Amino acid sequence: MSHSDYFVPYSVSDEGMKDLDEEILLTQVRVWGHWLDKEMQLSASRKVEFSPAHLHRLSCLLPCYRDRFAKPKPEISWAEQIKAMYENALRDPVRFRYEWQAKPSLEIGPEEMEKAIRSRRSIRHFRKEKISRTLLLKLIDCARWAPTNCNQQSLRFIVVGDPIVLRQLEKGGMRGGMSPCVIATVADLRFYGENDAESPAHDSGAALENLLLMAHAHGLGACYTSSRHVNCDLHRAILKVKDYEKITALVWLGYYDSHPISPAIREIEEIVQFL
Repeated sequence: MSHSDYFVPYSVSDEGMKDLDEEILLTQVRVWGHWLDKEMQLSASRKVEFSPAHLHRLSCLLPCYRDRFAKPKPEISWAEQIKAMYENALRDPVRFRYEWQAKPSLEIGPEEMEKAIRSRRSIRHFRKEKISRTLLLKLIDCARWAPTNCNQQSLRFIVVGDPIVLRQLEKGGMRGGMSPCVIATVADLRFYGENDAESPAHDSGAALENLLLMAHAHGLGACYTSSRHVNCDLHRAILKVKDYEKITALVWLGYYDSHPISPAIREIEEIVQFL
């Protein structure tokens, strides 16, 4: 069966909802909740035609999830809040006002953020020192806050620390001094529509930039690899990914001592066009 056979359209019939597994059903909740939330946000700056059909879709998904799965999920509580707001918008669209939250204040200044971005490098030689599970979870926790296509949150992460598995990956084409840890980013293709073929790569890139910067802030080195080879049959077998999943990137991760020579970066005038 081809990967395309697993794509889930954004609109699933009421009857079809009953056959979706928990992960796909939650993805539908996230997508439709995001859709309604976006419409309400846009209403602050332009006229928006609020749609009873859109509300109906989310209204059907929520009880379908609650009836089939007892475990409460944060997405359900969030979607219930969005549903209640959208119902208010439909009742009185003229007087509806979106429930904006206060802008957060950041303790890190723009100069420190710029320094972190400019000083990050791809590291290919690592110490043998292990990375704590607590820190690895912190890095992935930051990765999951990156934006994703329609709030689908389709990614999962495989953390490889077993030396035997690491050697198998190295034989599969890894280059450099093998790190004590590799993180594989895996996208579930069932969560994307047929017009979203490039979205898994974009979602993965956004998530991993968060991870790379947080790793840099904790004194870790990392090398991000995203060629087509990362999803080769050998890697898929080693990491035991499902047939509807795609490995979008591998990140080598570890402590290091030496910093490579800084590369020459193209001048900003060469890459910017103002219209």
